[in-house]
Amino acid sequence: MKILYTLCVGLLLSLPIHAQLRGTVFGEKEDPLIGANIYWENTSIGVISSIQGDFDIERIKNNNKLVVSYLGYKSDTLSVFSDDKNLTIKLISAAQLDEVQVSGRQSGLVSFRSTAIQTQEISSAELCRAACCNLSESFETNPSVDVSFSDAATGAKQIRLLGLPGIYVQMINENIPSFRGLGGMYGLSYVPGTWMDGIQISKGTSSVSNGYESITGQINVEYKKPQRSDPLSFNLFAGSEGRFEANADAATFVNKNLSTMLFLHGEKDTQHIDKNEDGFMDAPQVEQYSAFNRWNYTRDGYTAQFGARGLYEERKGGQTAPNGYKIGIETVRADAFMKHGLELNEKKETSIGFIANGVFHRQESVYGIQTYNASQSSVYLNALFQTHLTDDEAHFMKAGAGFQGDVYDEEWNSLTEQTTYAIPGVFAEYTLKLLDKWVVLAGLRADYSKQEQLFYTPRLHLKYMPLEGVVMRFSVGKGYRTSNVLVENNNLLASSRESVIAPDLHQESAWNIGVNTMFDIP
Repeated sequence: MKILYTLCVGLLLSLPIHAQLRGTVFGEKEDPLIGANIYWENTSIGVISSIQGDFDIERIKNNNKLVVSYLGYKSDTLSVFSDDKNLTIKLISAAQLDEVQVSGRQSGLVSFRSTAIQTQEISSAELCRAACCNLSESFETNPSVDVSFSDAATGAKQIRLLGLPGIYVQMINENIPSFRGLGGMYGLSYVPGTWMDGIQISKGTSSVSNGYESITGQINVEYKKPQRSDPLSFNLFAGSEGRFEANADAATFVNKNLSTMLFLHGEKDTQHIDKNEDGFMDAPQVEQYSAFNRWNYTRDGYTAQFGARGLYEERKGGQTAPNGYKIGIETVRADAFMKHGLELNEKKETSIGFIANGVFHRQESVYGIQTYNASQSSVYLNALFQTHLTDDEAHFMKAGAGFQGDVYDEEWNSLTEQTTYAIPGVFAEYTLKLLDKWVVLAGLRADYSKQEQLFYTPRLHLKYMPLEGVVMRFSVGKGYRTSNVLVENNNLLASSRESVIAPDLHQESAWNIGVNTMFDIP
């Protein structure tokens, strides 16, 4: 068993916090606006409205101007007074405006100070500024995450968080674990930049409700939502080195409760790049096509989301000579998901939710004379219940159960192997808010697998505000990951070296301890 100890001491800048302000954002037809941006004017302190249009934001000193914005609607700036506790905000459609005046822009990088877990968000404004082609290029303006080529011959990229490789970072798409196993090698290039609405980065162990795999941190990708996207968007790119890319997305409301959005992507490299003229391509030629369709239904406290994605990709690398050493990787990937949420008690924010996701991934690879073919079938299920335990909302509880199942079929040259994992688990998480100074988030998870038997995941997060404008955080937690050697390192086969794999590899476990301080400089 491998034990990793990671210590992170962070220093970030933000603005002071006072009390709590709540509210709900509606459209003209009294429909709640999901994902509206609410932030204090000329600051990076903000939140996003929930599926019911609700929001909860910390007040700050010497600033009572609250900005509310939503795509397709006129932004509104409100004057908030000390006796305002719960706001009802109605935005006007931009289609009724005679003109549009841009008075400011939200900061592209937002640090959330109200949460017990240290979280940063790369907003859509920052993604536009970075002008990224895919997820792997979205962190270039963020100092917290490093991205580099793990293998130039195949074009594989990996992220590094807290100094450790990306295999110790949990990647999730809208709170659904993704890019595990076979998808981990090239998954960062599977998400086009124009599809994304934002990225949340959490350092250290995260919530136990998302599983046991987060060790150095968690990265959550949010896709564009049909409720707040342009009806039609089209993007073309052409590079001097023969790279062409096209992206399109379209959103529409079927009726007042049902909306849908379609995403399309295609890219192709048409030239061999060999600038040092050594006979080997500097980067592989990539041809990729993908599509994503999502649906959203909201009515009377019930919300449902459905979606399906499909991807085809071909990578070609190696020598430029016709009969030289060649690398070829062909990938077919498909996944589908559904989410259901039902609000049982609006006052106590009592709700139940269910998430299901299925993935099929097939990869056929040639590295010179070596071949590696593999397929992965995965199922993820998660059911949860959450509620405030008291009317003063100082005590909050979340509990649920989950299941992660994976089947890997691998063929390496003449060797074949099938590996199956079936891991059910239960979890509980408790949050305590005390005197507007302390927030305690404690969670415990228990999972069972045939290979590792019963294992536990304890995690604790503390947030303390000793002074006005100062936020201190402490976290400690455990995480696990299961190694799939060939699945995670098949790019190493490009070297044609002999590979020796140790037998009976066990699950890795790690403890992560972190301290973080955020304060205001007047």
